[in-house]
Amino acid sequence: MSDKPIGVDMERKDRRIHEAVRQRMCLPQEKELDPLQIFTRKECAMKLTGLGFSLPLQEIDTTIDFRWQDKSYRFYTTEAEGYLISLLSADTILPEIQLLTVQELL
Repeated sequence: MSDKPIGVDMERKDRRIHEAVRQRMCLPQEKELDPLQIFTRKECAMKLTGLGFSLPLQEIDTTIDFRWQDKSYRFYTTEAEGYLISLLSADTILPEIQLLTVQELL
């Protein structure tokens, strides 16, 4: 939850991305990065825009800031409790990330 537009995705750190998926989603400048980080960051952009998979993966460069509706958003990735968490935000520093249970949300 945030009071500003954000995109967030998290995956278990042990999740593996198939090579065929990696080849389809990666730009040349992303080839040396962790495939799970690339995947979660691209998911963030799809969520932030609300376009989902209609936003072509090849149009999302996870190595630079993401531009959307004349605004610049920065990718952040961190690890917590066995998860890789990526966030896309207009903030210039990593926003606070808290993992909450359903009971804590209610």
